[in-house]
Amino acid sequence: MKKILFLLIPAFFFISCASSPEKDRGVESSYTEPVLPETECFLLDDFESENYWYAVKNHWDSEIGPNFSKTAEISRNWKNDNSSLLCSMEPAAEDSKCQASWCCDVPLLEDWTGFNFIAFDVKNPESFEYALNFALQGTEKWIWKQTDVILVPEGEHTVLFTLENVEKDILKDVKRIVFQSLNSNPGGFIYFDNLRLYK
Repeated sequence: MKKILFLLIPAFFFISCASSPEKDRGVESSYTEPVLPETECFLLDDFESENYWYAVKNHWDSEIGPNFSKTAEISRNWKNDNSSLLCSMEPAAEDSKCQASWCCDVPLLEDWTGFNFIAFDVKNPESFEYALNFALQGTEKWIWKQTDVILVPEGEHTVLFTLENVEKDILKDVKRIVFQSLNSNPGGFIYFDNLRLYK
């Protein structure tokens, strides 16, 4: 991560106090290349230093159902001169909740007050679409909020999500941030890079 006057601390798991993810995955829409806001931008993670992300696997409450995430590691396979986050997942069957989650419990910025959008770059090396959304947990109650879902096809893309449905008290105290895949698929790999906030 770029050093922007914030001190990173070692990652700790707060699974025991985390609220359960919402069952409603939101509106699903096909991919279109977004027009990024021309507003102030804050880079949350460019994955150029230590890895603060992990695959959820079976760390969450069993009532949520299986989580098909496998790994989350720093890689240079996408961009030779820069690092990105390479994530993998097991096959997700149609009769499951299809959830694969990759998390960070130490976001570089905890107070997101005034930010209205979150964006990141994606490379999908697979022949199927990933149904991606972004989730966060905030306040001492670890309240779960998530965006709508975007279907991301094979190739290199940028995705943009609105934060308009996230309450101000949650944005002021963000504890955990989450990349998620939510559709049935045969499993595979996906890359994330340049996670950033826009006002």
